[in-house]
Amino acid sequence: MISSWIINVIDSKSRRSIACAEATHAMWSTLKKRYGVANVSKIHQLKANIVDCKHGGLDIIEFCSKLSNLWSALENHVKVPHCVCTKCDCKEEVR
Repeated sequence: MISSWIINVIDSKSRRSIACAEATHAMWSTLKKRYGVANVSKIHQLKANIVDCKHGGLDIIEFCSKLSNLWSALENHVKVPHCVCTKCDCKEEVR
């Protein structure tokens, strides 16, 4: 069921590269390797846009909305940290 869902939600170009995988885990691993890399240039661009964001002639609602959209876009590109200590007592915060 999960394999079918993965195949149906990804674009057709990516679908061809994972359709021959025998297990769902293999599909997921392939997709993770391909898309799990941070887009460093996009992250830098978004951070620069946040720093350069000025109120200018915008209404306060428009300005807050613009800034909020930039922060949301940045959040979508930044990797979420996860614990790799194998002891699970490192107290690393996971969002």
